[in-house]
Amino acid sequence: MTDSSTWLRSVPLFASLDAADRAKIARIATRRLVKRGETVVRQGEDGDAAYVVVHGRLKATVATSGKEAVLSVMGPGDVFGELAMLAGGVRTATVVALEPTQVLAIDAARFHPLLQTAPELAYKLLRHVAKSLVRLTAHVGATSSRDVRKRLIGKLIDLAATHGVADARGVRISIELSQSDLAEMVAATRESVNKHLRALARANLAEHRRGVIVIRDRARLVAAMDVSADDSPRPRTKRRAK
Repeated sequence: MTDSSTWLRSVPLFASLDAADRAKIARIATRRLVKRGETVVRQGEDGDAAYVVVHGRLKATVATSGKEAVLSVMGPGDVFGELAMLAGGVRTATVVALEPTQVLAIDAARFHPLLQTAPELAYKLLRHVAKSLVRLTAHVGATSSRDVRKRLIGKLIDLAATHGVADARGVRISIELSQSDLAEMVAATRESVNKHLRALARANLAEHRRGVIVIRDRARLVAAMDVSADDSPRPRTKRRAK
């Protein structure tokens, strides 16, 4: 990997900062290798650092009322742990590596003084946290009020917005996700997700093959959010001639 300061230029949160500010962040960041299945941060623990994903995939989950829900799956360039680090409170989610992963850990005690001297960084971080809270609120609302089909479509649209890459077939999600991953993210069974994915593929809206998701027609997929599965056109039965 290139040096941390240069690499941070590819992270949306830090991209617009000047080289001097990125170098300051790089100096207080340490690289950490995480094994598959290893927990990086745990819900309820003190938040003493934020993390930037260099490569690999991780999932963020939250436990409530004895149940676990997947909030998001993160890949290169994503940032997590910043809310607890800024607020000085405990972690609101658990983050586990889905595969061998490398992260940059940014120590809170050294980061807070830097924020006071870098107004552009403070502003961007504030916007980043606000967007994260909006996504979390939307996730909770969607999970409680939508059926599985609409929750799945909503999650695919969200993934396309956050991890979408232009593809000859449409928009490809840059992180690989199994049907089990998607099921956890929308609080459903893998069998139910499989059924709805096959229906979306038949309608040429989205496809899922070997962990790779491609949104074939985003506009129609968005429109499908307002259509019930029971409202979809059915083939007409031919009348037999008398």
